[in-house]
Amino acid sequence: MSIIISRLKEKFFYWLWCIDSVSLSIILFLFAIGCFDLLNSIPILSNRLQMDSLILFKKHLIFTLGGITIMLLLSAFSFKRNIKFIKIFFIFSLFLCLLVIFLGKRINGSKRWLNIFGFSIQPSLFIKDTLSIVLPYIFHDYISTIGLLFMVLILLLLEPDLGITILCLSTFIIQLFISGHLEKIFQKYKKIFYCIIPLVIIFMSFKGKYILLRVNKFLSKNGAYQSNVALWNLQNTNFFSGGDLPLIPEAHCDFIFVSIMSNSGIFMGILVNISFLILFVRNINHAQFFFGKKKYIIYGIMSQMSNNFIFHALSNLGFIPSKGIGCPFLSFGGCGILSISISCGILLSITKKIYQE
Repeated sequence: MSIIISRLKEKFFYWLWCIDSVSLSIILFLFAIGCFDLLNSIPILSNRLQMDSLILFKKHLIFTLGGITIMLLLSAFSFKRNIKFIKIFFIFSLFLCLLVIFLGKRINGSKRWLNIFGFSIQPSLFIKDTLSIVLPYIFHDYISTIGLLFMVLILLLLEPDLGITILCLSTFIIQLFISGHLEKIFQKYKKIFYCIIPLVIIFMSFKGKYILLRVNKFLSKNGAYQSNVALWNLQNTNFFSGGDLPLIPEAHCDFIFVSIMSNSGIFMGILVNISFLILFVRNINHAQFFFGKKKYIIYGIMSQMSNNFIFHALSNLGFIPSKGIGCPFLSFGGCGILSISISCGILLSITKKIYQE
């Protein structure tokens, strides 16, 4: 028994020595901010869901601790083992997305949630955070790359979930551009792309009414109630402290960035921005030490994470319509926490090789 314990200690200290402690600290810091802000915004959430506020916070805390545990386990495993898991998990997520179209419950004009054994699951979030990890393994086969992309986009648009669709498409384009395959694919299949444009227009004429309604509401003078309350809160927030401001209806998820500043001051919002910036720059610099698939995976994970945060922040600040995009690490929701934890676990699993060497 003592031999086993000593070996476990050796492995633990070796992992602790090899892990990117700066990135890990930033991730844990962002998770902590999300939990802290939820304590301030949870009263309105409990009234909306007709649940006890303490139970909701416990659920969020359990998902956060579970996500951190998964992230740490993946960071300790080998990259090859993690990729096998991600491929299986991605295929399973695609299957769940297909089930959502037929079995999902329609809420506010879209089907995004699937009830399984009493748990509400949003498979599109799993797709969003694992697509960038799977794609580099089929870049050499252009037909498979385009086929997988369109399959994912069609499943997301059928829900419809325009926000996640834009995130997946933007991440895909960035990865292809960095790998040097974007121009080759476009030149080889540009006739197909030209034929797809009218099909997208026809599709949007049937499925895009809800999206156009949201855009028109955003462009109108009155705008959306949640966005107006968020902007009013931001204009009346102090630099180092919040105030007695009205609660934002979606403060726990879609508007958590403004909620953090409303509760803790503009300074906390700046601190969140700096944290994401350091995490992005640090891991983009790490990508230069790798070649091939690992490099593209790092770029994909960081581009997806940064695009997600940018879209969330812009919608909170009123520059773009709100499309139900939560903020990585901060927003309430088990699926979002678990999906970002998985991608961060893969990221830490790759970058620890730098410190091993």
